[in-house]
Amino acid sequence: MTTDNKFAPQKQVLGNLLGVGLGLGLPVLFAGQVGAEAIERPNIIMILSDDHGSADFGFRGGGVDTPNMDRLFFEGRSLNRFYVQPQCTPSRAALMTGRYPARFGMHYGVVLPHSQWGLPADEITLAEALRDEGYETAMIGKWHLGHATESMLPENRGFNYYFGNYLGSLDYFKHGFPGGRGHDLHRNREPVYLDGYITTLYGEDAARVIREHDHEQKPLFLYLALTAPHDPWQAPEETINKYRARGAEGERAIYLAMVEEMDNAIGMVMNAVHEAGIDDNTLIIYASDNGGPFVPDITSNGFLRGEKGTTYEGGIHVPAVARWKGQIPAGTSTDELVYIGDLYPTFLRLAGGVPNQGKPLDSYDVTRTLLNGNPSPRQHVIQVTGPETFWNGVVTERWKLMIAVHNGRIIPDEGHFAAPAIHKLFDLQDDRYEQQDVSADYPEVYEYLLKLWRSVYDVRVESEFSFSQAEGDDPEIWGQFE
Repeated sequence: MTTDNKFAPQKQVLGNLLGVGLGLGLPVLFAGQVGAEAIERPNIIMILSDDHGSADFGFRGGGVDTPNMDRLFFEGRSLNRFYVQPQCTPSRAALMTGRYPARFGMHYGVVLPHSQWGLPADEITLAEALRDEGYETAMIGKWHLGHATESMLPENRGFNYYFGNYLGSLDYFKHGFPGGRGHDLHRNREPVYLDGYITTLYGEDAARVIREHDHEQKPLFLYLALTAPHDPWQAPEETINKYRARGAEGERAIYLAMVEEMDNAIGMVMNAVHEAGIDDNTLIIYASDNGGPFVPDITSNGFLRGEKGTTYEGGIHVPAVARWKGQIPAGTSTDELVYIGDLYPTFLRLAGGVPNQGKPLDSYDVTRTLLNGNPSPRQHVIQVTGPETFWNGVVTERWKLMIAVHNGRIIPDEGHFAAPAIHKLFDLQDDRYEQQDVSADYPEVYEYLLKLWRSVYDVRVESEFSFSQAEGDDPEIWGQFE
């Protein structure tokens, strides 16, 4: 991480920013040239949790037992500046494409039960790209990238095997959309009816896939997208009582129980990797899809301001770790910028291929950053999450431009947002809780970051999201087509 310009005068700071090779409005192409050729193609396991608060880990003093996630961090490299989008669908879209979701209309809002939109068919998914490189591809868990047509479903977007839910949330015991609104648990296009807590079922199936896969035949890409600890707040009563006995109250006790059950599922995956004898040839990445949600009395983002849905650090700066025994030194960390979309070219590079989107990526190959802690080629993350009067911004190593609605409140006005946007510049080095606007002190930095943001905002594809898509005639089974 570069530190020699931290206290530079404003013009020198701007010059240094420009000197690191940032582009304005230019497509970011695959940043290859990373010498991974000598490494045998690894199995790749991507674990994504849902709405996990940054402080809700045992090793971070979160008051919850997470021995398996703690072990991931102790045995791998903690990615201390890992950024995502502030909501579920956009983060998943960035992971699957390596592109900012604003480029194809998946940046604002999420896919709701009666949404007719989803990941565009001309976006080549990470699963499709890895399958083309000879990987066996499997997904378990929450899709949330479109379910209105059969072509949108994960089985038709590159995954050889799928077990999970198509929509954005799931009853953890009944396995339907919450509120009794249709069954939503599927295996390879067929609805399945099982007894059990869904987090456990997902962990067990992921472990089974790892154990049964022929690792001599081809490498495995497994994407485990847990619904936990997203609401509805549900967990086994025995686990809830454990946290009530420790003094946790109400939904906080349930949430902590959900995190522990999630940790158990991740432990199943880690144990299966070990039992299959593939520890030394398996890269495991864990991250949350966004920060803890709008209920600070339930989740905790620790020293980060804000929550899911905002572009404060608490919404987009999430816990993440990379573990690969023999390749990534245990107990290490990096403060280099990494964006969830960077995993697309990184995984492809490790697979021996290159991204073949046929269109510009907004992502970088961060293989050397993950493996060796080298400087990241990424110098900024641009957040386009909605209209200009919504939550937007730019993050660099030091600076944070925030473009947000007045007082953080969304004021709908016939489909638009009546509240004016507030633009603020924060110096994250000295003000990590984002309290003091320094745009007047660094106007050139402010203008430069605003121009960076405009380079993506001005070419966005409008989202088809509407709150009305939450309501409609629910099917008995989601994802069934004649």
